[in-house]
Parts: sequence; structure tokens; C-alpha cells
Amino acid sequence: MSSKIEVNFGKTGYPPGTTGAVAFIPSHPGVELGTAETTGWLGAGQQLYEDATETGMVELAVPESGAVSYDVVAYLKDGDGVMLEGQPVQRLTIQAGDGPVTLQDAPLLVQAGETVTTQTYARPSWASSPVEAPAPAPVPRPDKPGSDDGGHVAPVAPTVRPILDMSEVRDYVDKQQRILDANRSYRARMRSIVPPTYFYPDYWKPVAEQNWHTMAQASEVCPFLIINPASGPGEGPGSPQHKDFTNQLKLNRGEYGQKIYGYIRTGASIGQPRDLETLFDEVRKYIEWYDVDGIFWDEAYNGWGDQAGKEEFHHRIADRFNALYPWMPTIVNPGANTTAGMVGTGWHMMTFENEASLYLTDKYLVQEHYKGQPRQMFWHCIHDIAGFEQAVQVLRLADTLNVGILYLTDDTIWEVRDGVRSRTANPYDRLPAAWLWRLQIAWAKGELDDYLTQVDILRQNLAVLESVGAPAEALTAARLKIQAMTGGN
Repeated sequence: MSSKIEVNFGKTGYPPGTTGAVAFIPSHPGVELGTAETTGWLGAGQQLYEDATETGMVELAVPESGAVSYDVVAYLKDGDGVMLEGQPVQRLTIQAGDGPVTLQDAPLLVQAGETVTTQTYARPSWASSPVEAPAPAPVPRPDKPGSDDGGHVAPVAPTVRPILDMSEVRDYVDKQQRILDANRSYRARMRSIVPPTYFYPDYWKPVAEQNWHTMAQASEVCPFLIINPASGPGEGPGSPQHKDFTNQLKLNRGEYGQKIYGYIRTGASIGQPRDLETLFDEVRKYIEWYDVDGIFWDEAYNGWGDQAGKEEFHHRIADRFNALYPWMPTIVNPGANTTAGMVGTGWHMMTFENEASLYLTDKYLVQEHYKGQPRQMFWHCIHDIAGFEQAVQVLRLADTLNVGILYLTDDTIWEVRDGVRSRTANPYDRLPAAWLWRLQIAWAKGELDDYLTQVDILRQNLAVLESVGAPAEALTAARLKIQAMTGGN
């Protein structure tokens, strides 16, 4: 069923040329989104009278029983087609059996200078200030339309721009909801395991060999992943690369709900900072090609030594990004602890990216200016894990630090070429051994002590079997259980 709702659009206090639509956002799943549109919005040169209104009609679903609620949201564009604001101003509830409803006493558009607060939708950052209406040229209301006396002039016929179409309204609502969802997820999550996923999609391989499937199964503690087609967005739609990444995201994001961040090199830490136009062109490609949920800024300054005073580069990036995409979280990767000037340049910062032996001896993992910041701001990636005992030491140390995102791997940064050992290998070209993956997931879930207790019990059982001369088959089975949890005996 549906009910025709008559809507009066109050439109005082807005600049000439303003156009808009009113959306009715259902609070019940499965109910279609409704919209009321009008072609009679303010046109250039039109006098704004206090009683100026326009009326639109919209059909809304009426339940067979009970009630359905709609958040009524007004969307405005200025004369240049720029979105001004999306203001939720009231909630409409329709009971079963209701006939047509007229909203005459509650105009949907507030006057310039007024503020609307709501717990349902956030005002976009670019609409944080009230819309200022320019003073229109005085155009007297004609006493005798069409007459030549008294200097009176007839109102100028409005020039009407196309109003918002439904897809635009849906897109805007979706973006506002993303802001709320991202903030809610950020606040609620205490610990996460996130690999720097610099490896290629592998959805066509057997499941047991798929890195991406392994991460998907850990989505409870692995909330987001990074895609890095070619140290950036790579090749666009129509390329095999784009097809492979798109198919992979259908699984990890579509089925398991993992957020996706796009990898972008800033060039800062290697002394070659890239210009903002190039960086934001790559942002645009990631959004258009992959609809990413966030951006990973690599090669960031740490602010120490010869990088002192250069943090402003990242603040310029952050300011521009937040103005364009306020709902999208970002990660900044200096790979080491930073000066206070880097705080605030991203939602997350990778403040350690090195070997396990260095992690255990680093005295500067937590700077004074990090204290009081949410632990989810900080991400530590520790490679070259030498074994079970060292992995436990790393996790125990992390327990004492203000860090919420970890990644441990036994993959190595060391390689030997022509007899020379160097730190030139990629420690992120695969996931860690299965036991190490399970161990850090237990840490993220707050189950590390239970995991270690289980290991102790298995070791005690093996010792008993050995003391009584148990059959070789029993000893082998006991050792395999321990190996599955520790990588050794």
C-alpha cells in the first residue's frame, strides 16, 4: 500500500538559484525510499517573500499493520549545483490504515541562520556553517501587475535548474551513513589484526592456498584490508588487473564485510613528495574503480631529524581529503614513531614497521604525545618473528602499549644476492605460518591466556606419554597438536 503525502517546502532565506529535493528515509528494512521533488525552487532574480512555498507529492509505503517511520531530509543545491546541506528536520510515522497526510505546519526547510540537530544523520562538514543568503536587489511587489505607473515591475520569471535526482539523494544519504558507521566501528573496536596486504588476488586458487580467504575468515578481528594493484590504483576498468581485484573484493567486502583501503605512495619519506593533484587523482581512481572505503598513505614523514618541520605536507593532504571525503578513514604510514606534528594526519598511523628483535628493544614505541590517543590510532607491523616464544614476548609487550592494531609475520625482509645479505626482500608477500596467524588472532580476541594454557596442557600430556613409554603413534599425534599451535615442540 502507499499513501500520497502532500509536502509544503518552506524556502525563505536561501540564495537565488537554490534547488533541491526532500527525501523520506524509511527506518524499516525493505521499505522503498521515497522522495518529493519540485521544479518551482528559487530562480535567479526572484524576490523571496516570507510566504513563498512550493508543494510536491510523494507516495510512501503504508504498512498493513503497525507503523512505519520516515526521517524527512531536505537536500539543497546552490545555483552552481554544489550540495549545500542535507538537513533532517522531523520524523513522520504512518500508521496502518492512514489516508493522505499533509505536512502543512512543519516546513521542511529551515531559514538561513537556524541550526538543526539530530541523532540520526550527521551534517556534512562542508555545511557546518549556516547558508548565508545575499541581500537581493529590491523588487517591489506590484500593486497593479502589468501597469506602467508607480515604478512597479513584475517579478522576473525564475530560471530553474534541474533538481537533485533520486540517485544523488541515495548517494548522499549513503555517504552520511558511512560517516556514522566508520566512527562507530572506530570507537568500538579495541584490537585488530591487519596485514599489509600487498599481494595479488588469489580467488581462483584452491581455498587452502588463498591468502585473501584466510583473512576473510578472520574478519571479526581483521576489519579492513589494503589493495595495491601497482603502487597505486594501476590499470582501470577493462584490464585483467581491475577484473581480478574487483572479483576479490566481491568476496572479502561483499561476503565478509571487510573494508577496503587503497594504497597510495606519498613519496615523502624517500625525499620525493608527490604533488597533491597527482595524489588526489589516484584517490579519485580508487573511488571510481573500486569504491574504496579508505586510503592508505605510504612513505610518510615521521618528523624527526632531516624531516623536522615537514609534517605540514601531511596536514595539507588530510585537510583536503577530509573536506572532500569526510566519511572515509585514512591510514598514514611513517613506519616509525613520529613527532607530535604528525598526530591528526590520519585515523590510523603505522608507527612501527620492523623486525621482532628491534621491537622488543625499542624504547620509543610510545611517545609522550601518543598517550591519551585511542589505541586504534596506532598500528605495529612486526616481521622476522623467530619462533613461538618470541611471538609471545611481542604480544605481551603490545599488551603494555597503547596500540590497537598489530600484525606479526615470520616472513623476512632479509635476502642474499650474490653472496651479500641485505634488507631488500618483501616481508609482506605472504601471510604468516598458520600457528602464528592463530596466535595473534587469539590476542586480538582477548584469548591469549587461554591459548597459552592449552599449549601448556598439550606439552604436559606429551611429557606424560613419553614417561610411560606410549606407542609411537600416540607420541606423534601429541607432537603434531603442539606443532599446530606453536610451530614446533
